[in-house]
Amino acid sequence: MEGQIVDIEYECGLVEIARITEDTNDSYVVSHLTQTDDLRFRFSRFSYPIPKESVSGFYDTTDLEETGLYRKIDDVYYEAVSSTDSDYEYDSDDVSSTDSEVTLYSE
Repeated sequence: MEGQIVDIEYECGLVEIARITEDTNDSYVVSHLTQTDDLRFRFSRFSYPIPKESVSGFYDTTDLEETGLYRKIDDVYYEAVSSTDSDYEYDSDDVSSTDSEVTLYSE
């Protein structure tokens, strides 16, 4: 379990990505992904225990890049992968014919 990337869901409904640093009997010790001032992300240097029931999903990887949500910049920092990324291929089935007919101006 150690090193696994997971989603943590809090009682308020907030979901965060974290890395498991320790697996105990009734909890995981995790380091959450935090955003820096310059829109980069890194795993926190601080870890804290959470109930195992708080994990809402496992990414089945220890590599944040394999989630498809972040791209590694260097040994510490990541950047979010935008859905408007130039490498992203749009599926033509996702766009309906009415999408191209929407206008902000009345006729």
